[in-house]
Amino acid sequence: HLSLLDAHKGTTLRVNVPGPAGDQGSRSLDVTIPAGTANGQTMRLREQGEPGHFGGPAGDIYLHIALKHDPVFTVHGHDLHMGVTLMPWQAVLGADVEVPTLDGAVLLTVPPGTRTGRKLRLRARGLANRQGGRGDLYAITHIDVPAVTSVEEQALYRALADAAHAHADKHNAEHPHSAFAG
Repeated sequence: HLSLLDAHKGTTLRVNVPGPAGDQGSRSLDVTIPAGTANGQTMRLREQGEPGHFGGPAGDIYLHIALKHDPVFTVHGHDLHMGVTLMPWQAVLGADVEVPTLDGAVLLTVPPGTRTGRKLRLRARGLANRQGGRGDLYAITHIDVPAVTSVEEQALYRALADAAHAHADKHNAEHPHSAFAG
C-alpha cells in the first residue's frame, strides 16, 4: 500500500518476504518504487522468490500496488479529483482560491457564475506517470450557504433577491414565451 505522494514521487520500501514453505525464516528486501507507479500496477522482482526445484533459479515475487485512501484526493488513473467549497459571492463574482496539490498549494481561478458540480481543471497537477508526464487535477465545486448570517448580511441577501425578481419580471415582460415566463 502506497500513499499518493509516494506513488507520485517514488520511494523505497522494505518488504518482508516469508521463507520457503515450512521454513519459519523470513527476509527483508528494499524495493525501489519508481515515480508514477499507478494503482493496480504489478511489479515483478526477478529471482527474489523461493529457490527453484532441483537447483533451478529462484522464482519471481510479484508486488501488487494499491494506493491508500487519501482524505483530500480521489484517484482516476493519473488524474486526481478533489472538492472545493465556495461561498456564494465567490461563485457569483469569481475568485482566486487556494487549493492543495501534491506539490503544495496553488491558486485556482474560479470564473464568475460557477455552479455546484462544475469541474475546474488544473493541467499537469495530478499524479506523475511512468512516461514523465502528469495527470490533471480536477477541483469539483460546491457552494456553501452560510447557516448563520448577520442582520446586515440578511439585508444584502434580501436586496439581491429583490433585484433578481425585478430582473426576472422585466425579462418575462419582454420575452413572454421564454423559459422564465410562468
